[in-house]
Amino acid sequence: MRNENAVHDLEHGAVWIAYDPAISTSAVRTLEKQLPQNGIMAPYPGLPAPVVVTVWGRQLRLGRADDERLARFIADFGHGETAPEPAASCAGGSRDPQGGHGPEGTQV
Repeated sequence: MRNENAVHDLEHGAVWIAYDPAISTSAVRTLEKQLPQNGIMAPYPGLPAPVVVTVWGRQLRLGRADDERLARFIADFGHGETAPEPAASCAGGSRDPQGGHGPEGTQV
């Protein structure tokens, strides 16, 4: 995932769950279960903690995927409360996490 795409999603109220690529498959599944509909999730090397959850202007570092603070953070900030453009839709955006374009300049 490109940082630019993630920041744009955050601007519109998304929750970004980034995790160390070395965490276990079961830990990734645990995170997936908590990912809200307006969420994005991706491995991200070099994080300051095994799991980092971010919304616009707020961030929480977690030592493990099953930390109960994740659910509270999403409940408190996961609906675009801090985002500058929470009601603006990103529908129809790029499905390519690298931001690529298809034929004739159309986004893929």
